[in-house]
Amino acid sequence: LVQGYGADIVLLTEENFRMNTVDEQGAAKPGGWPYDGLGEKLDGPRISAVKAVAQELGIYVVVPFRMLLASGESYNAAVVVGRDGELVLSTSGVPYYQKVFPCLGYPMGSISASWPGGYAAYGDIDHGGESPLIPGQQGVQVWDLPSIGRIAIIICFDVNFMELWHQAYALGAQVVFWPSMMATPDRDAISAARLFRYHIVANGWMTYGGPADPSLPAVPARPFYSPGTVLDSTGRTVK
Repeated sequence: LVQGYGADIVLLTEENFRMNTVDEQGAAKPGGWPYDGLGEKLDGPRISAVKAVAQELGIYVVVPFRMLLASGESYNAAVVVGRDGELVLSTSGVPYYQKVFPCLGYPMGSISASWPGGYAAYGDIDHGGESPLIPGQQGVQVWDLPSIGRIAIIICFDVNFMELWHQAYALGAQVVFWPSMMATPDRDAISAARLFRYHIVANGWMTYGGPADPSLPAVPARPFYSPGTVLDSTGRTVK
């Protein structure tokens, strides 16, 4: 698919490696709710698999995942894998972006009883369930990618905090990649594209859209699909 479209860079979804733990009806599969677990190290097997594919296809891949550092700290993070299959360092010399605002009081804990594994974690300040995440410590990072430009990454709930968009602008970002569990495009992202005149590439993933409508018994419980979106510097969706 990537080769067919001639893509130079691919954005995966937030917490990408844990997506397969929720089925189409929102029920937990073996392995737990996506927020459970400490995460993967930078040299872990799934990161290594992405590196191999990036090298084989000669593309960049932005990989959001739950990152486990050698110190034992767990972050919602993202890395950039280069065409050579190696992690690309940001201009400040680190290979990752750590989500600054994991999720501050996101109002979803009230439906925790219907989610195996404890959806109430979404309402906790640490947004981590059994394995608390730590807010990012290093701020927005930018990467210089030949043929792509200078990119920044912010993740999901970060979109609500204008200071991060300001940081990306101050660092000279031309394109901001926004992997998310929320629907895309988001009005805050659209506003940021217009205000700071950079492009935004967003990618959400399937979330549970609610039970079947009782007045329509033939309609099953339905998932909600959030398609990938590219916004230009005027906030318009690029077709």
